[in-house]
Amino acid sequence: MEECSISRLRLYSKEINLDDFIDFAIQTGVLNKDSYCEIWSKPEKHRLDKLFYKVVEKGCSYVKLALDYLNEKVPNINEIINDEENFRKSTIRGNFPKLPPHYVKRESLASVVKQHLQELTWDQPLVIHGMMGYGKSCLVNEVLHDKILRKCFDNYIFWINLGEHQNSDNILQTMLNLYTRACDSPNKVYCPEDILDLKERLKQLFLESRLKNALLILDDVCNTEVLKLFDIGCRTVITTQDKNILRNEAVHLVEVKSGFLLEEAMELFKLSLDTKKDLPVVAEEVYRTCKGHPMLIALIGSYLSENKTVFSMNDDQIWEYIRFMFSKGDYRLNDFDDDVRIPSEKIRTCVDQLLSRKELKSRYMDLAIFMQDVNIPPEVLKILWNTTITDVMHTMNKFAQKSLVVPFYHSNQQRFIYGVHDIHLKYLKEETKDHIQEIHKRLIDNYDLLINGNYAKLPDDNYSFHFIGYHMSEAREFAKFEMYFNLEFLEAKIRAVGKDDVLTDMETYRDLITGKDAALDTKLNHYKEFIRKHGANLYNFPKTSIIQYALQEKKDSCIYDTAVAYAKTSPRLFFKFIRSVSEDLDEFQNINIRDDITCACFVNSVKHILLGFSSGKIKLFYERYEKEISSFAGHSSPIKNLIISPDKSHFCQLVRKVW
Repeated sequence: MEECSISRLRLYSKEINLDDFIDFAIQTGVLNKDSYCEIWSKPEKHRLDKLFYKVVEKGCSYVKLALDYLNEKVPNINEIINDEENFRKSTIRGNFPKLPPHYVKRESLASVVKQHLQELTWDQPLVIHGMMGYGKSCLVNEVLHDKILRKCFDNYIFWINLGEHQNSDNILQTMLNLYTRACDSPNKVYCPEDILDLKERLKQLFLESRLKNALLILDDVCNTEVLKLFDIGCRTVITTQDKNILRNEAVHLVEVKSGFLLEEAMELFKLSLDTKKDLPVVAEEVYRTCKGHPMLIALIGSYLSENKTVFSMNDDQIWEYIRFMFSKGDYRLNDFDDDVRIPSEKIRTCVDQLLSRKELKSRYMDLAIFMQDVNIPPEVLKILWNTTITDVMHTMNKFAQKSLVVPFYHSNQQRFIYGVHDIHLKYLKEETKDHIQEIHKRLIDNYDLLINGNYAKLPDDNYSFHFIGYHMSEAREFAKFEMYFNLEFLEAKIRAVGKDDVLTDMETYRDLITGKDAALDTKLNHYKEFIRKHGANLYNFPKTSIIQYALQEKKDSCIYDTAVAYAKTSPRLFFKFIRSVSEDLDEFQNINIRDDITCACFVNSVKHILLGFSSGKIKLFYERYEKEISSFAGHSSPIKNLIISPDKSHFCQLVRKVW
């Protein structure tokens, strides 16, 4: 009798408010001060059940009072119970996978998917597309936990995982399982003659009135041939990494492009730790380290759940450990946990399924040479693969459609650039570790062919000048590092990426540039100081010359000697200083001018300079001021020449050469 009463009361467990029911229990005398304190001493999830026992202990009359109260609060309890039973049957019959234990709802995506499901028709499937491990399946599963939404499909929803079916060779049993689960007589024996015969049987089955609103979920689809076998005239949801899986058909498409939001990740971490208190700041840094990738967030959640006790004693230290491991791309948080290799294993399976062509897979492996968080322009891939830009775009578009790379449209450059997610890049580096040096060397060799060994002629593609040192180092082309003493190369690199990048390279690759030779080390220090002084002007003013700056160096300087040798063989005009130059070049004032100068002359002294411009303007500058001290107008034609009168009080301007 007692258990029967408890069972009846428990029917209301999910529908009632604990605080309201406690108020009722106090008013009716079920609870006194001691029993109230006893209930609140229990964990939150056990309090209501303990209160039900208190009601039963008071006797049948109190049970009746409680049931009357609950019926008044939840008058549709029978309907709710019926819905719960239908939900249970639907889940078991449909072979639904379980959601992760600490799943957090992704509100914005869930609302979009729910809207599409409510409007779904049999002739236009819903495709959920996104990168592996981005939670596509969990998203669909979570949305379909809505009992009201399931009623749209009469609670006939069938979940089929097609991830392991790369072709139709072993699909027969999967199709037969669907037929058996959907059939109203599951004990009925059916032996299909072939796959096509079974497909026709499924079509006829889903024409029955009880299945007319049924929903088919085809999870992790990677093969078009297999997908067509489940085209049985039923409303369908498809999750896939391959955007082109239904490229010639009308579909509703939902893109899962991003991972967890910060708030969602923090909520999952809290659930994993079974806590409501705020997490330390370093937890947010862990989130940023893994960029919210759902697979990695879930991996962290699992680790947190297994180590709750440790975390309660030393929060910050464990979070720092997770951040350290993830920052170096090591997801093995527990050396004794075999599941930590899942990310790499899943990616390997994914790549094998999606890239069946050997050449395409080889090109994907080539992406291992790029650094983390680096945008990859198509021009570099053109050089690496020795092909055309069009071919590069076709290849990268294929990878993007299969969620193996992420394309970004750069509006300023009016082109697509590409990125590889950290966990994919880690996998690529693991797969190519025995021959990655050869890939780097292939890129360097192809650069050499393109520029004939003159690294000042590297393409200005927002990549090559940035990372040429990195690729030479990884290719072990150490002899090429002498280019960091080449003034032409340094000028080109500064113009492309700025002086700071050059200085960083000089420090990063110091041992490779100098070969640990003391004399070359001193020489490199001189070059670094030279770049610090003049790099900003070289970057900001395209018409400046590194050779001209080098000719301002002390005459016993190696930089000066290099500049003189270059100037003697160059067709360009350079100037030597006729006065001695002190060691401190900061005494020479730069006058920053961006306009097109056509002529110049000194006035009273070398500190006053008169400049003529292509616009027809004439301006007088003094070396201690960045702006002109006088300006003269009157012509719109370029100033060809300026002549100062002997007494320095007047000047003559020439705008046209007559003879």
